[in-house]
Amino acid sequence: MRRRLLTRTAGAAVGLLIGLGGTAALAAPASASATVQQYRYDDHSTFASTDTFSADGCDVVSRSAGTNSASGGAVTIYYASSHFNKCTGQTFYSVWGQGPTDIYDVGRNSVRAVATLPLSDGSHIHLDLTWQGIGPVEHTVSTSVHVVPGVSVDRVTIQTTTQQATVTGTQTFGKANITASKGTGTHVSIGQP
Repeated sequence: MRRRLLTRTAGAAVGLLIGLGGTAALAAPASASATVQQYRYDDHSTFASTDTFSADGCDVVSRSAGTNSASGGAVTIYYASSHFNKCTGQTFYSVWGQGPTDIYDVGRNSVRAVATLPLSDGSHIHLDLTWQGIGPVEHTVSTSVHVVPGVSVDRVTIQTTTQQATVTGTQTFGKANITASKGTGTHVSIGQP
């Protein structure tokens, strides 16, 4: 009876491995058992940047800002600004900062983030930015499978949408986008007899 139960468990593991992209040849012996864990995540992010060049192309003022959210609900906003001469290598200033948002609203094609961030030079900046999606939404799907023979199989699928955006608020930027990702994964650990 015990041997039959272990064989059924191993058979189920082999079926799962085949479904995940593995092969029966990579499965554990019939006396091993499998543990299956599944997970999901949702992530939203935004990005914006702008670069301004002097007439000779040497002096560059660069600014960027963006947000990252994760399944746990925490949202981080970041900001960076620098002024440097790319011909001489001289940096005139460079500041950056990040922190939690006070307001974070996600709409159908828009994201609004508000926060006051401490910067690396000891100053603070108040950001109230709205990304508004424009143009077509690009969709991508990727799947990867990682097999360690006799030990484990991992399969991850990520679906991502990206849309160009305009940014309005306390700062303006030349380039911007909104990205949303949803991921699912399965991890199969193969036990030892």
